[in-house]
Amino acid sequence: MKKGFTLIELLGVIVILGIVSTIAVASYISYRNDVIEEYYEKAEKTMKASSESLLTYCQNSVLGESYCLDIPKIGASVVVSLSTLTDHKFMNEIFDQKTNKKCTGEIKITNNTPTHSDYQGLNQKLEYKVCLRCDNHKSSGC
Repeated sequence: MKKGFTLIELLGVIVILGIVSTIAVASYISYRNDVIEEYYEKAEKTMKASSESLLTYCQNSVLGESYCLDIPKIGASVVVSLSTLTDHKFMNEIFDQKTNKKCTGEIKITNNTPTHSDYQGLNQKLEYKVCLRCDNHKSSGC
């Protein structure tokens, strides 16, 4: 009586390992793509929060920094670049998750305050439209 595995048994194990490996790789790729997409979503939220901080800082600053901007007039817009936010330390730089190159972008701030309202200063209804551009990602606000 010979000891060992038959060729059919070995082929069966190889086929099963191939199926399990295929499922594992597909699951990993899907998970990685979800994590990358979540990174970009959080980066866009950070851009919005940083531009809000910039506006607040500029409204309260007495130093008159050249990068400061006023709240746009009703119906008007201003654009804040991602480089302005990173250069003046309102946020860290954002990098593409696949190529590791620096991303670019801007935030368009529009004043949607009703014409006849009592809203003033930072209490006005401001809309922030974020545009983040990386090698492998472009936000819907672009």
